Amino acid sequence: MNQLCKKFPLFLKLILLPLVAVLCTNYSAAQNTVTVTGMVTDPETGDPLSNVSVKVKGTTKGVVTNETGNYTISVPAGTTLVFTYLTNTPGQVKVTKSGTVNVSISLKPKSLDEVVVIGYGSRKKKDVTGAVTTVTTKDIEKSTSLSPELALQGTAAGVLVQSGGGEPNARPTIRIRGVNTFGYAEPLYVVDGVPIYEGGAGITSGGIGDIRSPINIFTLINPDDIESISVLKDASSAAIYGVRASNGVILITTKRGKPGKPKVEVSSYYGIQNIPKKIPVLNTQQYFALVTEAYNRNPDKDPNTGNNVPIGANANLGPLYSPDSAQYAGNNPTYDWTTPLLNKDAAIQDHSVRVSGGNDNTTYFFSAGYAKTESPLKANNLERYSISINLDSKISKFIQVGMTMRLNRENALTNTQADQNTMLASIPFQPIYDKNDPTGFAQVASGSFIPNPDYNPNNLTPGPLYNFSAGSPTLIYGKQSRFNVYAFQRLNSTTYEVYNALGNAYVQIEPFSGLRLKGSVGGQYYFNLRKQWGDFDAWRFSQTPGNPYANQDGNAKGSYGERQGRTTNLNKELTLNYTHTFNTDHNIDILLSASHEFARWVWTDLSGNVNSTDPQFRYIPNQLLYTQASASILQEDA
Repeated sequence: MNQLCKKFPLFLKLILLPLVAVLCTNYSAAQNTVTVTGMVTDPETGDPLSNVSVKVKGTTKGVVTNETGNYTISVPAGTTLVFTYLTNTPGQVKVTKSGTVNVSISLKPKSLDEVVVIGYGSRKKKDVTGAVTTVTTKDIEKSTSLSPELALQGTAAGVLVQSGGGEPNARPTIRIRGVNTFGYAEPLYVVDGVPIYEGGAGITSGGIGDIRSPINIFTLINPDDIESISVLKDASSAAIYGVRASNGVILITTKRGKPGKPKVEVSSYYGIQNIPKKIPVLNTQQYFALVTEAYNRNPDKDPNTGNNVPIGANANLGPLYSPDSAQYAGNNPTYDWTTPLLNKDAAIQDHSVRVSGGNDNTTYFFSAGYAKTESPLKANNLERYSISINLDSKISKFIQVGMTMRLNRENALTNTQADQNTMLASIPFQPIYDKNDPTGFAQVASGSFIPNPDYNPNNLTPGPLYNFSAGSPTLIYGKQSRFNVYAFQRLNSTTYEVYNALGNAYVQIEPFSGLRLKGSVGGQYYFNLRKQWGDFDAWRFSQTPGNPYANQDGNAKGSYGERQGRTTNLNKELTLNYTHTFNTDHNIDILLSASHEFARWVWTDLSGNVNSTDPQFRYIPNQLLYTQASASILQEDA
């Protein structure tokens, strides 16, 4: 007991001393708290401003001014107060003692001083009368797509952006202020002052379709290189582009160098994507139970007696569905047709490096990047290599020159032969693989061939060397047989090689302040090569097999074709611009512009039979009867 009593005072001290220290600290802090009152007014009119936010910097603590513009707030001494009104430039005041602090805040929103790119240069938002929406690099960096248009999704008012789907190369659908009723609704795209011409249906409509290829041409632009994307929505803002801008204009402006020490930026990301949910389907036994129930509720009728025909004797379903048949498939294993189509952990990656800098006379910007995106479904991906460089230089007090060059290459595989909905409809007892088949896949159709008695190699159309024999071809798994998509993906192939060069050069003369004469030449060369291969054996895996000898001499291993599309675009422009500001609030802005665009789109298509399955030895021989070729040239001046 005595020992406990001796220890108690020490224990009490350990508890009370920190408590006293905390109370002293709080008392000291309370002594340093200051109360500030004041009024917030408009500096031009002197009118009080209500609902101005007065916050402690770096915290959420604050008050708002009342209807007379007054406020009262108690804060620790040395606090910085931030005064914010709508989107105006915030004001900051540091307070060290109690008293009155009156503040004036300009009613001019900060956003109105931001510079936006428009069809005829750049202007402050407050000076733009047309409908213009701008997406900056901060919004673009949030997108992981290879295509920069998706950065507009959900960020640009009045602009509808719909993804092209799961294919990395698919082109998004973009509609500015609704859908044009003239059959073509694509906006005009302008990259660093160069209007993009895609060929196929004219400068005003662009060529988007299978002949141009489904590859989205704008995946060739590295989004990391983009400074801003401006959308011109009305006739006022897009007038300089004439009829080409009838569906709106999307201006893509890439980054340029700024004066200062060399700046190196590296960005890199890697991610994966998966289809998280699978739709459950019937197994073989459930499937046959459903078919049997459905048939019993609506059986076939004997045409002679009118009696119901048992399912075992039903000719429409066949022996595969008859429990009494040796071919009955109701006891077969269940095969999952959906999972093998999924590309698990499909990779999304983008790596780029940028170097920029310069001095007051010359600035430069260089970037290089690599990106690859795989589809969540197998046999579909897109790979891009890109290099970009631009240079601006003041070679004298009155003359400035500059250039931009962008080089890209893409490799695309578009060989996904089906979607998930198609696979969900496959019958569960039909197998996918067969180790005894040379291809490793279970064939769907079978048949035999006999010589064609009508075959005549001297005719212009000699006909097939062989025909299916009587009763061929047959579907191994009955009328409900589904084509084997996985065999198709192995035996067929569609790939693309795409090259793009886009450049622009200008000379600007400014004889005196406010007057600028600028001449520029910009152009693009776009090359697209599609390679297609179809194996001779593919017919065995089709639910609608055709005669493989129909377009060959009997020696072919398959068919091969190449389609080349080449687009050349040259744009020349001369502008004279005079701007002058007087009395602070009054501006004169006069623009005269003349431009000429020349565009040519050429495509050639060649296909025929080849005698080797090895890609290195595929060539199209000059077989008069079996080789097909076509070509076209579209040229326009505007």
